[in-house]
Amino acid sequence: MFKMITHKKSLFAINHKFLVCLILVIIIFAVYWDLSRYEFINYDDSVYVSENQRIQSGLIKENLAWSFNFHENKEVYWHPLTWISHMLDVELYGMDPGRHHLTNVIFHVFNTLLLFLFLHRMTGARWRCAFVAALFALHPINVESVAWIAERKNVLSTFWGLLALWAYAGYTKRPVLFRYFGVALFMALSLLAKPMLVTLPFVFLLLDYWPLKRIEFGQPIRSSLNRAGRLIFEKVPLLILSALSVYLSAASTRGVGTIKTLQSVPLMLRIENALVSYLKYIGKLVWPSDLAIFYPYPEIIPSWQVMGSLAVLTAISIVSIRTLCKHPYLAVGWLWFLGTFTPVIGLVQVGVWQEMADRFAYVPFIGLFVTIAWGVPHLVSRWQYKRIGLTVSAGVFLLLLTMSTHAQIRHWANSVTIFEQAVKATGGSWVAHNNLALALSARGRINAAIHHYRLEGVYYNLATALASKGDNQQAIEYYTESLKLNPEYAAAHINMGTVLARQGKTADAIRHYTEAIRIEPNSEKAHFNLGNILLAQDKIDEAISHYSKAAHIDPFFAEAYNGLGLALMQKGKLEEAILQFRKAANIKPAYRDAQKNQKLAESIYGNIRKAVAAMQDSMNFYPQDPEIDLKMFELLEKKKKLDQALSQFNKALSLQPGFTSLDRNRISIVLEIKKKYEAKLAQFHEIIERRPDNAAAGYHIACIYSRRGQIDDAIKWLNQAIQKGFNRWDLIKTDSDLNGVRSSKQYQVLIKG
Repeated sequence: MFKMITHKKSLFAINHKFLVCLILVIIIFAVYWDLSRYEFINYDDSVYVSENQRIQSGLIKENLAWSFNFHENKEVYWHPLTWISHMLDVELYGMDPGRHHLTNVIFHVFNTLLLFLFLHRMTGARWRCAFVAALFALHPINVESVAWIAERKNVLSTFWGLLALWAYAGYTKRPVLFRYFGVALFMALSLLAKPMLVTLPFVFLLLDYWPLKRIEFGQPIRSSLNRAGRLIFEKVPLLILSALSVYLSAASTRGVGTIKTLQSVPLMLRIENALVSYLKYIGKLVWPSDLAIFYPYPEIIPSWQVMGSLAVLTAISIVSIRTLCKHPYLAVGWLWFLGTFTPVIGLVQVGVWQEMADRFAYVPFIGLFVTIAWGVPHLVSRWQYKRIGLTVSAGVFLLLLTMSTHAQIRHWANSVTIFEQAVKATGGSWVAHNNLALALSARGRINAAIHHYRLEGVYYNLATALASKGDNQQAIEYYTESLKLNPEYAAAHINMGTVLARQGKTADAIRHYTEAIRIEPNSEKAHFNLGNILLAQDKIDEAISHYSKAAHIDPFFAEAYNGLGLALMQKGKLEEAILQFRKAANIKPAYRDAQKNQKLAESIYGNIRKAVAAMQDSMNFYPQDPEIDLKMFELLEKKKKLDQALSQFNKALSLQPGFTSLDRNRISIVLEIKKKYEAKLAQFHEIIERRPDNAAAGYHIACIYSRRGQIDDAIKWLNQAIQKGFNRWDLIKTDSDLNGVRSSKQYQVLIKG
């Protein structure tokens, strides 16, 4: 009877856990569903998805290798699992930003459930764990991590990290090697998504004290120290994982210039900002207003703020340590907050330097949520109506958070709304004004964009906006200002070259493109633009070299393959040109120029091949053939058709940008058939010996001598052919084989005669 009652209680508990999970899932999807209608934004989303050709080509073998090769990923630190996650999204959804957003929401749901389950597995305090999970699910500061597609790395890393915590809870109940391996595996996957949770071994040690009680300081000191030592030693493999992750992250950004030096931001300013930021984060926890995608870094921090922050942080730390035995959750929650923030508090930072970031609080705030969930009930433990009061208060508080979160989500609709909010919340910064201007410019609101560029003196983007309006002269002036501030700014050189080329100042444009390549040898845009100018100058070999380099640097640069195809067409290498056009069209299925050029090249090549094949057939003759006169004229017609096919090719090519002229003998199959034609010279002479009156054979001899540059012999045989009655003046005036004699005086006399 007793066993049956116990079984019913267990079943009841399971139902409550399921109910908590179900409610959390419903609430999160209800609050975050609007993201399914939102766009990519122009800050980092372009790097990770919207303009990343690697990601857009999906999960293929080459891309998987690229994900793990940090030598080819210079814009961001090494996080291969994040790249693979974005590729999988593209495979599943294509480029629908709403669904990419929903993947983040799904991970946020999983993270919330895992947080609840791992805390419940460790503490058994169902409703307190549910409250922590609800705070995590609904706090507005976590909106950035969920609503920003580029922050997939944050929610993905946290997913694996929380799985590691859940697995660790199971390992501590039954510490066997297989379970430990599961903890290490999940932690490794977390670090492969983002090197944020390098402090996870430290968190495990905190949990060993509370709530797992694997460390108890009430025991004799020697026993406690021995126990603590064994637990620390237990974390050594995990600490090695953390160290390896730190090393790989540092190595992946070495030489890129994304890590800020002590010269650019002094160490003392970093420490001061870290102290003040800790307190500002706590302020955002209590009053989550004026949240922004970017908080500008302060040039100076008042000493009273630094000293005040240090005093508050020290006081909280002292209180939490003094109450360690009686209220261990205070110290554990507080040290969780301080410790997990350490990698991102600003002492070392990659990318654009900023004061703080909402996304950095995604994991650290869990510690404060735990402190609230366990601390507040203790504070009101003597209230008569404690349970009702806590339930109502928690419900009201979560409702307010839900409303605030929903309002914050609306700011993430697109690039304009998110950066308008950033300008409003922070008073403006060059990042906020610059990206807002970029967004406005993309929507055709150029004047509004120029206004924001001028506010922050962002000369480069201001020049770009002016250039898009067609104000090339002012654009040149601002590019010049930008280059005065930073002469090594490759992008400014590239855009300056583009504007100068538009004005016809090709020499100056080439100088800027060349300088850009000197500064940044792997700039595919500089190589591509220089290739365009060189192609227009008929420097085809040089153009091919630069197009090839651009395509090698970025194998998904469709325009580079198209340019290479055009250059190869002018070189007469039609088969190679078709291959390049095909590559461009495969990379960008909607790339009409590449598709058009491919069809054109295939059509031309087909016509030329047919004409060459027909001429080949006509050259299968013997001097003693009784129908040799007919065959000589048939060969003339086939030569004419080949010339017509080549003329069509020339005409089609003349419509392409940068075309100047084409040497028909550059085309390999034409050159081959003409060599065979020249090899027939002896047979043509034999025909004349057998049939001296065969004017067509004499004309063929004249054509061959002309091709060989033997002008006098060519004129002599052409004159004889005309005297013998050769009257195909259409051929005499247009046949490309006679191009060698057309500038001679003798030819002019023959034509007039």
